[in-house]
Amino acid sequence: MEKKRPASQSEGGWKSLWRSYVFTEGGKPKSATFLISFCLSFLVLAVYAAAYYALLGPLERLTEGWASLPANLLQANVPALAATAVVTLAWPVFENKLILPLTYVWLTAYALLLLLLGLFLAGEGRALFLTYLLMTAAAPLAFGNLAVWLLFARYKRSFIR
Repeated sequence: MEKKRPASQSEGGWKSLWRSYVFTEGGKPKSATFLISFCLSFLVLAVYAAAYYALLGPLERLTEGWASLPANLLQANVPALAATAVVTLAWPVFENKLILPLTYVWLTAYALLLLLLGLFLAGEGRALFLTYLLMTAAAPLAFGNLAVWLLFARYKRSFIR
């Protein structure tokens, strides 16, 4: 006689992922965290793009005549810090405190995908693309991940107490 495994063990991978989008009898999604964080990642990308767009011109005029390294560091970090501050202001809005940290997981995945794709470029294009990626992705990911994961850890610590 054949033993049957429970449904939770026999269904894995994509089926269990798909179950998070299945609706309950009441018509509400079982878990929308994954989907919300994915959609929110595009909004967060727009916030970072807007910060770079708004601040790079003034920062470029400010750092005119500076050495390359300090000018580049300032131009990469100031917009990233400003956008991170704006994004973390949304922390109290979400009832599910995991949404914002998962948004940064998505952003990190996008950056890693771009890095992987950049490695396939040839010659000088590769160096230029990877330099641009480093200047526009490293600071937002570092500051953003640090901020939201620290907020999440503080939330979990206060929740456990």
